[in-house]
Amino acid sequence: MKDISSIKTIFLQISCFLGLMLGVSVLFSSSFCNKSAAKSASIVNQVNDSKFSSDADRKNALILVSTAEICLREIKLAQLAQKRAKTADVKELGKMNEEFYTQKLLSVIKLAKIKSISIPTSLSTEGEKIFTELENKSEASFDEYYCDEMIYNHKQTINFFEAVYSETSDEYINAWAKNMIPDLDKQLSYAVLCQRSATK
Repeated sequence: MKDISSIKTIFLQISCFLGLMLGVSVLFSSSFCNKSAAKSASIVNQVNDSKFSSDADRKNALILVSTAEICLREIKLAQLAQKRAKTADVKELGKMNEEFYTQKLLSVIKLAKIKSISIPTSLSTEGEKIFTELENKSEASFDEYYCDEMIYNHKQTINFFEAVYSETSDEYINAWAKNMIPDLDKQLSYAVLCQRSATK
């Protein structure tokens, strides 16, 4: 059974990564809404506000917009880590994070389409600030700072998805958020191990 589970896991990771490589042009194009759709979260929030009349629908839109922002940020930080990290463990953490958040972003896109929700395709101002700060770290300190950032970000993201339960009555979004938490816990655990390795 373990072998079958491992095969399924590997197949899922390969499928998600192929989805990224083959569908990257779709990810940042009209698949979200249309060619004139804005990329920034602030403007897609305005689009969603005009699209939905109920508070419940607007809350659901905010949840997916926030999740897309998280995924976009973590993918970009992970790509930076793979380029700049000195240790193999931190490079592997970056690779794992890129695969993980690519998979989750694809699930957000799918759910957003079902719910007719517009989502951003570029980093928020805060996300860009975090990226720039990490990019400017010295070679000697990069690994430690990346691990610290991952621990903080994953804890915040777990708290976010735990709060989703009280923010939406949508059973589909609740189930989707609930399934995110165990995966995020695993990513957090690996980030903690990498932090220990980077600070030795």
